[in-house]
Amino acid sequence: MILKDILLYSIGNTLKTGEESLLISNIVFDSRKIIPGSLFVAIKGINFDGHDFLREAVSRGAVASVVEKEELISADHPMFLVKDTRIALALLSQIFYGNPSQKLKIIGVTGTNGKTTTVCLIRDMLGGPFQGAACGTVGFSVADYYEKLNETTPDPVTLARLMALTVTNKSPYFVMEISSHGLDQKRVFSIQPSLSVFTSFARDHLDYHKTMENYFQAKLSLFQSLEKDSIALLNWDNPWIRQVKYQTQAKVLTYGLESEADFQITSITSAGTNTLLNINLMGQNEEFETSFKEKFNFYNLLASIATGYACGIPVNLLKERALNPSAVPGRMEKIDLGQPYQVFVDFAHNPEGLSMALQFLKQLTGRRNIIIVFGAVGEGDVEKRPLMGRVSAHEADFSIITTDNPKNENPASIVEDIRVGMQSAGKVEGEDYLVIIDRQEAIEKGLSLAQENDVVLIAGRGHETEQKFGNKTVFLDDREVVKKYLRSWGFPKNG
Repeated sequence: MILKDILLYSIGNTLKTGEESLLISNIVFDSRKIIPGSLFVAIKGINFDGHDFLREAVSRGAVASVVEKEELISADHPMFLVKDTRIALALLSQIFYGNPSQKLKIIGVTGTNGKTTTVCLIRDMLGGPFQGAACGTVGFSVADYYEKLNETTPDPVTLARLMALTVTNKSPYFVMEISSHGLDQKRVFSIQPSLSVFTSFARDHLDYHKTMENYFQAKLSLFQSLEKDSIALLNWDNPWIRQVKYQTQAKVLTYGLESEADFQITSITSAGTNTLLNINLMGQNEEFETSFKEKFNFYNLLASIATGYACGIPVNLLKERALNPSAVPGRMEKIDLGQPYQVFVDFAHNPEGLSMALQFLKQLTGRRNIIIVFGAVGEGDVEKRPLMGRVSAHEADFSIITTDNPKNENPASIVEDIRVGMQSAGKVEGEDYLVIIDRQEAIEKGLSLAQENDVVLIAGRGHETEQKFGNKTVFLDDREVVKKYLRSWGFPKNG
């Protein structure tokens, strides 16, 4: 990529004769990552403004910079003035990597809960990792390649690079989670999905969006940007999501369990260890068998079947692929080392997610008491914490409140916010719940309290492997912690 490629998106520049042919080695929006030949795009973030680091960018070897503040334009350094550097970053990243988004069938999945599982299930329905990439909370994967990601929806540079990898692997589909943060920060501005799914909508991320309406508008923007020949697949059981139908030019298809929809589960029956689902596929009644038993996963599976159907996958293949879907790390992941009680690790980290997880566990045949170990993320939505406490108080038999990922917040203050919800529900510390700040100790206590046929839920972190305490990051994988204690107690008994 050379500098003249940027002129199309610039409303002003300081290029001199000959500079148009300067080669750009990479695109960077973090001045600390600049190498000689980089193009620096100055982004105004939540905590820092990239415009304040222009001198550092130049000193580190940036060949040119893109800014949105006219007063910073200087003839001493090749610079481009644009109206919005976030939009410029999204556009230029795609150009730099050869416009890979235009060579792929992109399927975007948004929603408060269910994004990760739905992305993985859609990829299954489309034919697996050699037919499509999956990009989201649990990382990026295509063919035999895997990469851990720092964000649910990657920054535009990373996203363009991953799409280019998908093209190189000759995989036609790119299935991705699209978060409200990613939409608000224009990370997917240059991406045009051929189909977008809206899985659910409930309270979350209000620390960032402030109000439910703002949060919804961020999600809605994805569907408002869809072109006429694309598809909007909506969970018709959610009243918030129904609004999308009237604010998108895309073709609207609906799915649900409780409302009449284009794709609807009309009956659910047990079939031994599996479940039989009668599904109406746009007027065509078909029976699907699946190993899933959870209502929330019926929604996720239905969304994936509807997506596969809309993409032209034959029904017989959809049935085969629905039978034993791929396990998603940290999503109601069962840890079984032969102990006489059941243990699940799940990512449920908001009131709705916690409630859905606990309601599923309450339906388990032969189960006794439900013990939950959970916390709440630091620097997050404070008002959801007591709500999570109330959910736990009403749905679990015993609760242990602990840390999740405190970040720069005092863990004790986070726990206290949750405790308020427990107390408002009439629960008494020591009788109905405990507070154990150290998460490993909390997990050990939860497991030690479990008796035969009890169920232990370790909630909030799922697949995550790091906890942050201020500037300190420690390794912590709930699944490995559970296994460590079970093994120390002699499980599995046969060695």
